[in-house]
Amino acid sequence: MPSISSFEQLVHADLVRGLRDIGILAPNSIQSRAIPLGLSGRDVLVCAQTGSGKTLTFLLPILNRLLESSQRQAEQKGKGAGRKGLKGGRSKGKLGKEDFLEGRQQSNVLAVILAPTEQLAQQVAQVAEHLLSSCKQMHRSRIQLKYVNHLQSARENADRVNNGMCLIVGTPDIVIKQFETCDAQILAIDEADLLLCEGSSIAGSANGADFQNRQRITNSLLEGMHSAQLFLTMAHLTEQREKELLSRFPHIQQVGHTGVLVPTLRQCFHYFRGDESSKKSKLLWILSEAEKEDPDTDGATIIFCATSAKAIELQAYLLERWKTSSLHEESTKMLSLSEVADIIQSFRDGATQILVATDMSVRGLDFPFLRHVILYDVPADATAFVHCAGRTARSGNTGLVTCIVEEGNALETNFDGKAIHSLKDAPQLSFKTNQIL
Repeated sequence: MPSISSFEQLVHADLVRGLRDIGILAPNSIQSRAIPLGLSGRDVLVCAQTGSGKTLTFLLPILNRLLESSQRQAEQKGKGAGRKGLKGGRSKGKLGKEDFLEGRQQSNVLAVILAPTEQLAQQVAQVAEHLLSSCKQMHRSRIQLKYVNHLQSARENADRVNNGMCLIVGTPDIVIKQFETCDAQILAIDEADLLLCEGSSIAGSANGADFQNRQRITNSLLEGMHSAQLFLTMAHLTEQREKELLSRFPHIQQVGHTGVLVPTLRQCFHYFRGDESSKKSKLLWILSEAEKEDPDTDGATIIFCATSAKAIELQAYLLERWKTSSLHEESTKMLSLSEVADIIQSFRDGATQILVATDMSVRGLDFPFLRHVILYDVPADATAFVHCAGRTARSGNTGLVTCIVEEGNALETNFDGKAIHSLKDAPQLSFKTNQIL
């Protein structure tokens, strides 16, 4: 496969312009390997370090297909005649054989993107919206981008999917509720290990039953879209889960690298002995020392807790000294989507210094200026550690993860130090960008 050094070699000029508008100038090594496979019609599994731009490995091939379809519609309208199939009009950068696209079913929906949480689904939809906003008006008027959530009615969405150029983004349960007969030519699953693999643990989640339901629905959607092109992305795969996915999808093309952790991430483990009061004192000391070390930084801190109740308690405790907010399973249930979005945006903008959260409430979300992750409660397993730690040190930036660990018997029963300490650094990726998606 030819060496890929620019997006111009890969996708429609409108998408290249959109990427530049949001500061993304060239593909990194993961993107330059994965995107051509997706453009050629192959099924692709991408397992790469957090913050490596995996979103673009499925979003760009999907949006490129949408623009191709729009271009063909314009040409057919101009000529007064149509041509069937997917051949012809393919952008100059597409690599691979057309054979991989033959036999894909046609449907009213071009693509469906599934994510485990509404917050992550919304983030993906926002990236797609940014990229499409740079496209010519004739394309934007034909393409339907639909981020679906639990506040919308099924009739509102289903009535508007009618031209074969629709991209749906949402959680599995909302997608199946809004589109009971949803079929697509392309299916992308972000955080696919969580939505597909048996026994995927959800650190800090009180809603295990909800995610088991989303797993069941994801598998149901997969069965209904058996001929669709498939994209799977994730940040960490155990050997067992890798075997599970490769056995299930034997023809899928893998893209990844050795190692797991971002090489610009520093790790620090602090041990305490005593009760909850001693643990809180250790937390205050860590936060105070971080301020002394870099008092003028504009960076922020996320503190991960095991439960919603603990997140609420810690937020109240820290509010006396720092501008603090919290995001957890209970808040995402009680608050409106706009209120949750405001909490996230306030933290991204720096108006909030500390965000106290559970793993799943911010799984996969991007915080460009996050400098410090504190694991107040030790993670359930190595995968949870990778995801929590991976909120910082993104896009080539440096970051610090601090883990607060109880000494004694609790250390032996609650902290899988061997698994976490055995995680290797991934290679350093090159980012010609000021923001990673």
